[in-house]
Amino acid sequence: MMSPIRSPRPICPRSFPTTRAPDASATRIGPVQSMYSQPTEGANDLAAHRRPAQSSAAQASKEWPLPSPAAKNIILSMENNVLRWNRTPAEQSMIGQAVGRTLERRRATARDEVERLVRAGFALIERTGGLDPKVSDIVAEAGLSNQAFYRHFRGKHELLVAVLDEGIRGLAEYLAARMEGAGDPAGAIREWVRGMAAQAQDPTGAQATRPFALARGRLAESFPAEVTRSEAQLTAPLRDALVAARDAGQTPAIDPESEAEALYHLMMGWVEARLVEQRIPGAAEVERIEAFVMAGLGRATNASPPADTDPWANRDADTNLGGSQGADG
Repeated sequence: MMSPIRSPRPICPRSFPTTRAPDASATRIGPVQSMYSQPTEGANDLAAHRRPAQSSAAQASKEWPLPSPAAKNIILSMENNVLRWNRTPAEQSMIGQAVGRTLERRRATARDEVERLVRAGFALIERTGGLDPKVSDIVAEAGLSNQAFYRHFRGKHELLVAVLDEGIRGLAEYLAARMEGAGDPAGAIREWVRGMAAQAQDPTGAQATRPFALARGRLAESFPAEVTRSEAQLTAPLRDALVAARDAGQTPAIDPESEAEALYHLMMGWVEARLVEQRIPGAAEVERIEAFVMAGLGRATNASPPADTDPWANRDADTNLGGSQGADG
């Protein structure tokens, strides 16, 4: 039935030289101080104010060590490890695992809310026969709040596109199931045609589908990419069947891509016409359109003229000839 982190802050701060006296083997800062930084005048004044006054000899015997290159590499490695969030759960840090659990819960909650809103939208459309339910009615039907609605959808029409997409997905699964039971590619094409026609033949399905059929053009105009992606789910299995039929010699003259698009618009237009008329087509009517489709696909040659041929080239000549004959008569 067609109805259907902000980047985490490293927990291990960078290690800086401590203010305790080094042992005898420590590297002294005096000879290499200029390699790292030159303290500003203000910084020297502040340091002198905070430290007890020392003689020059005492200062010479107590110079502060710098971290070795190896120690600096270890520090950087520790910091980088904190930022690796793409590990497996067994490899992740406790922080990474906690974040993963939180995101998983939020994702599950969001999915549940969206599904409830989509089901509520469809239920209202099916019950009222109109494609213009109020947001307040949708959230009441879903048992959610306006905040929940606008957390997931920018507006009512975006929800309706989601409802339409869900219905098209259901129809695509239905068509695929019918086609899988066919004995050959031509039979799969027939089942696709019959499955599309069934959307207008089943009274319950027709009632649920009718509002979407009437509004499909408007939704496609506002959300062209979304509607195109949804409808591609219906043409994909048909295109595969057309390729198989051509390769098997059953439809030798077809172009599967263009034929699939043409057949989709043919059958969708046929279904929409029946829905607008609110008329249930009979089996004989479905058989006629099926025969029409198969006759066109089974043609021996490509019905399209060569690209450099103008099919209207002789029209003016024929018209002039007819006019001359009429004058002579």
